[in-house]
Amino acid sequence: MKQSTDIRVKTDSRFEQLYKDLKPHCGEAHSVFFLCFCLGVRTGRRAATDAKRAERFWSGTITADEWACYYAVATDERQMDFSVLDDDKAVVQIAESYADGGMEVLIDELLERFMVKADGFKLDTSACADLSWQLLKFIPDQLV
Repeated sequence: MKQSTDIRVKTDSRFEQLYKDLKPHCGEAHSVFFLCFCLGVRTGRRAATDAKRAERFWSGTITADEWACYYAVATDERQMDFSVLDDDKAVVQIAESYADGGMEVLIDELLERFMVKADGFKLDTSACADLSWQLLKFIPDQLV
């Protein structure tokens, strides 16, 4: 549980533009990542790790509370094998798969109606006036 600061956290490259587009509504990349991670864990959805990966942010921007959640899920994933707590890269890889799965959930259940109808994943900024409000309503609905 070193909370390494030198790991490049990666996500599915298809979501690169969405991470940028969500910044005004969710904050920095690590915040969007954490939201998606939580959705992935809550829904049990993990993305395949064979997707093309893109570096998103440094692990040094991850807060202590976010690390605690990543460690807890990684420990559970490894059937309570606490040795995973000494391998921050493995913990981040588990978090990455859940974050990509959570982004898929976010797209399917909320963002699709705010997106440009074209190749790739991009928000239509002209349609996002109430996206922050919709996110605030969407997140608690996922907890029940």
